Amino acid sequence: MKRQMALSLICAGSALALLIRTPVKAIAGRPEKDKIVQISSDGFTWRVDLHPLGYPARNPQLQWRRGLDQFSTVDFVSDRVLAATFVTQENVAEVQQRDDPNRIRPYRLHAIFLDTASGKILKSLEWPTDDPYTGIFSRYNGSFVFFSAERVVLYASDWQSKKELPLPQLTAPHSYPAGIADSPSGKVLVVRYHQDRSIQCIQLQTDTLRVSEGPCTIPEEFTVSDDAMAAWDRGLDRTENGRVGPHIGHSIEPYEIDRSSGIESQKPRLLIHKLGQPIRTFCDSCAGRPQFLNNDFIIVPSFSGFAVFNNFGVEKFSVKSPPNGSWIDTGAKAISSSANGDKFVVAFNESVLSSNVSTRFGGSQGDIPATFADRVEIYDLETERQVYNLKINKKRVKEIWGFALSPTGGKLAVDSGGVIQVYALPLQTVN
Repeated sequence: MKRQMALSLICAGSALALLIRTPVKAIAGRPEKDKIVQISSDGFTWRVDLHPLGYPARNPQLQWRRGLDQFSTVDFVSDRVLAATFVTQENVAEVQQRDDPNRIRPYRLHAIFLDTASGKILKSLEWPTDDPYTGIFSRYNGSFVFFSAERVVLYASDWQSKKELPLPQLTAPHSYPAGIADSPSGKVLVVRYHQDRSIQCIQLQTDTLRVSEGPCTIPEEFTVSDDAMAAWDRGLDRTENGRVGPHIGHSIEPYEIDRSSGIESQKPRLLIHKLGQPIRTFCDSCAGRPQFLNNDFIIVPSFSGFAVFNNFGVEKFSVKSPPNGSWIDTGAKAISSSANGDKFVVAFNESVLSSNVSTRFGGSQGDIPATFADRVEIYDLETERQVYNLKINKKRVKEIWGFALSPTGGKLAVDSGGVIQVYALPLQTVN
């Protein structure tokens, strides 16, 4: 009961939805009469503060170390249940043997499961880990997968573990994970890791934890569908000590070297790979982290907008940001989709010309979806139209640490750094 009272659940109904004309690019042959629902960040259905539940105050570096460009801090495990996760650091007072099964792990992943209709706490789980690089991945039917560098565990919708798979290859000498992604449906999870001087990939079927593993040459910033992988090839990769360096074992094309600076560089491009087929260039002028919306479509953000392509590289539609200087962080996980990809949400940052951004702009780019949050926009894939625009109130939501759409696209959850807000979305475009 005390934990429930600490929830600080705040109901909101004071904000009224406004109907405005969509600002997106007009689609040829369609009248520009569709309207979207716009609302401010004060118009949430409910709001939960995780700090009374253990969320670390004033320690963003600990959460960044999770790899927030790869793990979501908030996700729907079903239309009825939302999971919010965060990491805490444990007090380890004495030297311990790493092979001691009873030793105290230095980190702990916390998952708070909330009712999507009310925000009521349904369940909380914790996992001790050796590394903050950890999180959960939803299967969107109530079940989910817990991941750490030591193991993967499959949980059923009753929060009971069903199967566990150790991952000793990730913690072996000179081995470390360097990229992870799940498919929009939640059926496939791919872990990319370095082992000595080679790159390996583990592909997991999340319903059984059945695994296939072998060498792979896909770059670090990648996305997966149920049967394919795509990646943004920038010619850079993370090394064992966390610094960025050239790809190891990547041999699609040689890199061009700027002899004056000694820095390797390559024209950014998008690569796609299906099992049993060679890697091919999907887009030779794309410069952003791609993401599968479903098995048939990929979205590629740019600094000023995004484009949606089919698997053959044919553009379905694109959107440019209004000329107010707002932008998408192409190095962050700035896009999320519903389980079937029918709807997707994009996070925009405010103009770099604003004094707030210009004074704060620095190494935080790529850590969270929107460091200088301006708005989030939701689009309908079939109609190629924007259906929802959430304008950020800086007093309410300064940053977007994580966000997610419910499996059927009816709700939006936003994590502003330990404070979770949920919004009800329109079922269809308002005419």
